[in-house]
Amino acid sequence: MAILEEQKRTATEFGNHPLLIHPNGQTLDLASGYIHLLSTFSHEDKAAKGLRKGKTSNEQDDPVYFSALELVRENKILLLSGPSGCGKTTFAKHTCFRIATQSTSTSAPIARNENGDFHDEIWDTKGLFPCYFDIEDAQALETVVNKTIPELLDSATDAYSGFVIVIDTIERAGEEASELLELLVSKFLDDKTSNHRLVLLAEERATESLNLSSGVVRHSFAPLLAAQRRFKISELTQIEPHLVDFALGAAARDPAIFALALQIEDAGDHAEKVLDSWLSKVVRDEKHCAELETYALQQIDLQQGLPSELHTVGGGRPLDVPLFALTTKVRRLLAARHLSRLPAQATVDFYRRDRPADVLRSVIVRLGSTAKFEELASLLLQNSGIAVQRAALLIAEFDGLTTEIRKQVTQQALQVVEEGVLLLSDRVTAAGILSQLEDPRDLTALAFVPAGTFSMGSSTHPNSQPVHEVAIDAFRIGVYPVTVGEYLKFTIETQRQWASPDQHDPKKRNVPATDLTWFDARAYCAWLTKRWHESGKIQPNGEVRLPTEPEWERAARGDITSTDIEHPYIYPWGTNWQPDHCNSEETGLNQPCPVGLFPQGLSTGVQRFGAKTWLLLVSHILGGRMMGGKIWMLRWRSEEC
Repeated sequence: MAILEEQKRTATEFGNHPLLIHPNGQTLDLASGYIHLLSTFSHEDKAAKGLRKGKTSNEQDDPVYFSALELVRENKILLLSGPSGCGKTTFAKHTCFRIATQSTSTSAPIARNENGDFHDEIWDTKGLFPCYFDIEDAQALETVVNKTIPELLDSATDAYSGFVIVIDTIERAGEEASELLELLVSKFLDDKTSNHRLVLLAEERATESLNLSSGVVRHSFAPLLAAQRRFKISELTQIEPHLVDFALGAAARDPAIFALALQIEDAGDHAEKVLDSWLSKVVRDEKHCAELETYALQQIDLQQGLPSELHTVGGGRPLDVPLFALTTKVRRLLAARHLSRLPAQATVDFYRRDRPADVLRSVIVRLGSTAKFEELASLLLQNSGIAVQRAALLIAEFDGLTTEIRKQVTQQALQVVEEGVLLLSDRVTAAGILSQLEDPRDLTALAFVPAGTFSMGSSTHPNSQPVHEVAIDAFRIGVYPVTVGEYLKFTIETQRQWASPDQHDPKKRNVPATDLTWFDARAYCAWLTKRWHESGKIQPNGEVRLPTEPEWERAARGDITSTDIEHPYIYPWGTNWQPDHCNSEETGLNQPCPVGLFPQGLSTGVQRFGAKTWLLLVSHILGGRMMGGKIWMLRWRSEEC
């Protein structure tokens, strides 16, 4: 029972932990200062199962988002992630405090969108017992998984109907996290009768490399809405909500920056400016400010957390900064502030030691369009490799790049997409950069499919039977689905109406075109036939049209047959499902993605056709994600094929 008593005491004490500093200087604890965090998952998402409803953007109501607590309530095993400073640890501690104290089963109504839709946050936690674990490293996670949690479950009494087990900062376990967590997840999945909840918390980028069971539901924390901040400030200061005029800026959407902006009544527009203003008001002098920056940099460089008591480097005197204010986000901003004043090479050396990328981003923000930025960008883009590719993605976020740097950034972004080594979020970012910088790939490329007889259908599913031989003439088919940029040329020239919101986003020119009908597709094919006749891309007797079902399957299957029942080729890459080989539900994108992001999903059974570009066909279709049959590819045929 000792472990239960310790967990109950810890969770109850969370309510007294300092969280915010009131503009009047009063410290607010977790119980009084907490803002109920939302997720990026809406009731509309749940109802539509991730698919669009076909409305134009101005017809859609503002989505109503689930709170993070409601996702814990609804899911047995939940992985919640967000960037540094998103408030995940605060959420974890408040959840455990709320369950431990049984303070209420219903919170006051909370804002669910910027339109001012308020709804109660309801969860009757009676009978549940909270447990919180903050992971320091792989060994700590191993102890929690193999020893602490089993002992905890064994010590359960009839007084509790279930445990809510929260495991925080799992990214610190590194490469061992997936294997260890999968052991724990399997135990929870095997237990069909318990009322237990398992909540895993991690920084967003770390979760992309986690290989966990499909039984783990993944969601993300949403940034703070302006409505959430406005009403919280009103509650704390008694200012009428419509009169609140600080901490409402874009940077203060991050809870860590909101805390700083609240304390000093800053607008909260830019994180670096908020930090500078905060330092000028809370730190005694420039010397102590420099010491604080240096200390933050050392802690990041040593990959350590802050000690229980913070002292200046060498001086031994406590700084005039509350320890709880130095969140991970704030420490990284402090480190960037220090690095921005050092030679550019110091920042490069720091970054290449595999340090947080948001430190480098903050340095770049501070340097702006100065000569030092140009020097830093040139140094970061030297050589090749993953570090250079990631640096290029950060550099591309900023305007005013020279022609040479733009060229290098484009080359690196193209490598990110074509190699498919970086995380999917990085590849999506790289494709967005290519879209804005005029994607150098030939997105209308055609691949030759020779004439032949192939085995159509499959014995693995009734809808695909019977398997039968089909003869197909030679044809060419688009390597990629028709993209937004290509279809947009058609709508502009012909003034045809198109409801897709993607047409207005310069980052989505290389995303498959959706929200169009079969008649739209036919009209596009006729228009493209004429254009390609005029340009000489196809012969005068050539025609662009949609592929038939046999042509589609021939292009996807090649010469692979369906006779091997034990090892059928179900997917473009082979027999077994690979969740990271296409834009599936497991990727968490929940939307069409740019073409070409999944080179690892290349077909393995069609090498007889020879052209590597042809092998990209199916993976790019899946990479674009089929949504309601609205993604389609061109098929070109002429007598010369």
